[in-house]
Amino acid sequence: MIQKKEAFTPTIPLPPSESSLNNENFTATGQSITQHCKSYTFDLHDGGRRTVRIIGTPGFGDTRSTDQEDQNIEHILQYINILTHLNAICFLLKPNASRLISKRRIRSVSTVNHFEYENSWSTSVKESNRLIDYIKTKLIVYRMENGWQSIKYAQFEISYMIRPILEAIRNILRNTILWNTTQSNQQIEQTSKPLPFSASRCHSCKGDPKKNGNSRHVEMYDQASAIFSHFLIRKAFARKDDPFLTGFREMIAEETYSCTSRAPNDFNRLLLQELSDIGNKYKQETQTMKSVDASIDLPAIYELISIMSAIRLVHEQLVAVKRRHRMTIEQYDIMYSLLFIYQFKMHQQFYNVNYYLLEKQNRSINLFYQSDPI
Repeated sequence: MIQKKEAFTPTIPLPPSESSLNNENFTATGQSITQHCKSYTFDLHDGGRRTVRIIGTPGFGDTRSTDQEDQNIEHILQYINILTHLNAICFLLKPNASRLISKRRIRSVSTVNHFEYENSWSTSVKESNRLIDYIKTKLIVYRMENGWQSIKYAQFEISYMIRPILEAIRNILRNTILWNTTQSNQQIEQTSKPLPFSASRCHSCKGDPKKNGNSRHVEMYDQASAIFSHFLIRKAFARKDDPFLTGFREMIAEETYSCTSRAPNDFNRLLLQELSDIGNKYKQETQTMKSVDASIDLPAIYELISIMSAIRLVHEQLVAVKRRHRMTIEQYDIMYSLLFIYQFKMHQQFYNVNYYLLEKQNRSINLFYQSDPI
């Protein structure tokens, strides 16, 4: 990656329907204009069989920091993680041509310059048509769900499972305490649903849990959490902090709040104590793995992911988590006529397009591009 040193002042007007989606920022110097991935869908007019989806991504060369670059890349990878097909990765580079930076050159535009511009636009239209024809006739499907194992894919799957596993532990403890204190058949059933796009979880609110588990499963959840955390930090290098330990601390803080700000009963105090004990056991487990530098191979992680995600208490939450992720993506889908692709191509003359990712499904073809202002 090449860090951009020059400043720029973009002046590209946007239609109201696009600018209202808050996907692009034209005011911050040195930042990628595209702030997060966004879909532009085009009908191929082939009897409704397929569509082309162009997905804009944050560009490389963001001058905020290398950490921001990492965040942009992480966002792109997480975005394409839900795709089932990927056809190609195409890198498009800026032509090796200098800019017209002199006012004299701008004032002295001749007929030849006009001809060159029109000829360039004709070439753009021709190449756009050639790309569409290639997509329709020759593009080969690459199945992402082909059994290959990836550290990055495992990282995303684990990140989806962090909260479901922790909530499963808490719910099992609730039901264990309920059984030990009342000796009744009453159970707390846990239900899950995706939050609206604009919503976020409040760490002060307590939610509405409702489902049961079995106390003997707590140790299995605890050990799986330690293994996943060790993998994320030591193998995937995806985290510097421990996400599971952070989750334990959040739950303990929530239950502490219940015990101090409300009229607590024995159930609240017992749950707080049990969570603290499980959190301490978890820390001991992770310290042991760290001290012996436990080696965890990728197939073992995949097997553990499969085991944990199949548990109903985790699976139901996992479905809701992934559904919300898809809802977030669909929030930025925009449908256009195929004729708009030529206007879109003209819009791209203001950009330095870095690469395209093509994804083809039975009825749709997804095209990812990354752009930065020039």
